[in-house]
Amino acid sequence: MLRSKNPDEKTYEQYIAEAIARIPLYSNEWTNYNPSDPGITMLENLSAFAALQQSMISEVSDDVKCQLLKLAGFVPETGMPSEIYIHKLDGKKWNRIIVPGEKLYAQDICFEFSGESGMTDTNLVSICRTADGKTEDLSELLEPYGVPQGVEVYGDHPVGGEEIHFYFDELPLENELVFFVKIKERFERNPFRKGDKNPFAEQKWFLRMEDGRKEVSVEDGTWQFLSSGIIRVLLPEDRDKISVNSENGMYELIVRLESCAYDLVPELMEIRGMLSRVAQKETFSAICFYETQKNRLTISHRLLKNGSFELFEEQDQGYRLLGTGEYECQRQDEMTLQISLPSQQENRKLMVLFFDEKVMAYRNLGIVYGYDEQEIDLPPWNRVYRREFSVLVRKGDRYKLVPPEYSLEDGIYYKVNEKDSKLVIFDCGDYEGGELLLGNYCIYGGDNGNVLSGTLLTDRDEGEEHQAVSCINVLQGHYEEELEDLRRRFAKDLRTPATIVTREDCEQIIRSIPGLSIHKVHAITDASKNEIRIVIKPYSKEAYPKLSKVYMLMVKKYLSEKRMLSTRIRICEPKYVPIRVHVSLHMKKNYAKGRNKIEELLNQLLDGGQSGRNFGDTIYFHEIYQAVLGLECVDEILSLTIAPQKAGASLTKGQDIHLAPDALSCPGEYLIETGL
Repeated sequence: MLRSKNPDEKTYEQYIAEAIARIPLYSNEWTNYNPSDPGITMLENLSAFAALQQSMISEVSDDVKCQLLKLAGFVPETGMPSEIYIHKLDGKKWNRIIVPGEKLYAQDICFEFSGESGMTDTNLVSICRTADGKTEDLSELLEPYGVPQGVEVYGDHPVGGEEIHFYFDELPLENELVFFVKIKERFERNPFRKGDKNPFAEQKWFLRMEDGRKEVSVEDGTWQFLSSGIIRVLLPEDRDKISVNSENGMYELIVRLESCAYDLVPELMEIRGMLSRVAQKETFSAICFYETQKNRLTISHRLLKNGSFELFEEQDQGYRLLGTGEYECQRQDEMTLQISLPSQQENRKLMVLFFDEKVMAYRNLGIVYGYDEQEIDLPPWNRVYRREFSVLVRKGDRYKLVPPEYSLEDGIYYKVNEKDSKLVIFDCGDYEGGELLLGNYCIYGGDNGNVLSGTLLTDRDEGEEHQAVSCINVLQGHYEEELEDLRRRFAKDLRTPATIVTREDCEQIIRSIPGLSIHKVHAITDASKNEIRIVIKPYSKEAYPKLSKVYMLMVKKYLSEKRMLSTRIRICEPKYVPIRVHVSLHMKKNYAKGRNKIEELLNQLLDGGQSGRNFGDTIYFHEIYQAVLGLECVDEILSLTIAPQKAGASLTKGQDIHLAPDALSCPGEYLIETGL
């Protein structure tokens, strides 16, 4: 039913043909199959009804299909613009105050600042590590290309107590420090789940204050440097007491490794900071809220440069539009105005609607007529960003601000079709006959708004273009999810095992455990004991690693939620079986390094930890023989034997070696006899 068309659906002609063909199976006396026969007429009616019923079931509306998927917990993902963090490419300061709605461009793709303070003018100047009383400079991580080979930021064998010191030149206007860390990803690691605790390390962050160090709150998107991401350090409320380091005159941020049990020691390639965030969108109409102080307020927005504004005062039953004679305005610059209200009433709550001149012709959306699913055209620019959209509905001299899919007490409810730029009203409540005005309105590029890291963004408003570099795509943009994409996501979820039923389910679930770096896994079922034995090899710099206690605990905890109640699970250490090879052969002339080539090939074939072999794979004699014979340097093989170097975890059958289900092969002793 979730498909738009059922390929197995029968036509009326097929129904009636099948019905007539079955008549002899039920009656030998029925011989008249002509349309004039009353029985045939009844079959025609029933066949037509069956075909019509099947068509109605198959051709359900998209809305019904969405509701069915919603019952299964699947709702369409709303569209999102891409978000990136940027910093000044030349390290210089921004030469003016950034106001809300300020724009930067990557070619023709528009990005906007959304915060009040905008561009961060704080520069990360240097980095160093202290451990065992020694200091090492890590400032090369700040170079334009970083350190491609990677730096073990806590050293090659961290034990806890190591510290990284970040020095920056001044405090930001915002109440946070934001920087990006890029990790050298030698091995695959599953993403961590939001809210989970990092089992491999514990860090604490500090700022240097007048009276010593003070611990600060941090949103760490790197999971203690285990993945690339953004780190946001929240400044304390007493930021005026933040002090500089007496030796270099710089502000100091410190991260201390309290404890660790790393499976893979973190290696950093580059650090970028301090950063500011921009979102890929272009705003044509925006609403901001203010509160007066001594009947004055200052409003700033980029839309004031090529547009205008309207001022509303909060009152009972909504907002009232203030006329131009009810306030005075004085322009401070092209994007900033000072508003003065004649009334002596203190702390008046005001709403300001900023709008660009391009949208002025589309501000009045029309009248709410009250009929079902009334459609109203939005400005003809694709696509409208639904999360930052709203309308003002006017009844009398009062205005109500209404976002989409939100019902007021008196009843207006609407949705936005962002693809077709239409607004659909489902319930107008008490606002029949009311007037709709555009509130917040901006457009975005969805997938087309994504840019690569390192893309240059420019400020077109400056006489001399100032450049910034995008550091990372924090959030990839995408359009609103359509029905077919939603159905495909639902089908994928059905194919993803949530409970261990088969051996394949168990292996797939283990490979996806959040935070772990799993290289090989093999599940061994024992029906007589109703038990599953699991052997796991993690990624590691060690050639033949064991399974750490952290991995053991995490796997047990995760599988306890997925296993059948009656099934026992046992986790085993991987076994490594060295393979001894004795080969006698004739080498071709002029191959001085032929022996090295043979050893390299044998290592490649027998190293089950690094090759494509899995636990329990058989080592076939003929594969080794043919591979060695196929080397350019080998003329003829006189004899070849392969055997396990130690007893246990393997069984020799003929000339082949059958490994135990929890064993991997590894290179052993090689005896290579060569001749010309």
